[in-house]
Amino acid sequence: MDTFLFTSEWENEGHPDKLCDYPESKGFHVGYATDETPELMPLSHVLATKLGSHLTQEWDQLLESWNNKLQKK
Repeated sequence: MDTFLFTSEWENEGHPDKLCDYPESKGFHVGYATDETPELMPLSHVLATKLGSHLTQEWDQLLESWNNKLQKK
């Protein structure tokens, strides 16, 4: 089975590597443009990050208390 890549005439005209000369073809860029929070990130992302951080701290404290109880025995 043959595979074909179709491009617009203006993108690939003249030079065989012309298609790869555009900045957007160099990598994948992601960004946010929001002022929902002081962090300039979407509110859902900030809340999820803070919740995850809080749960990690609580879990670490719980593990530490368990370790202390086991060492005392």
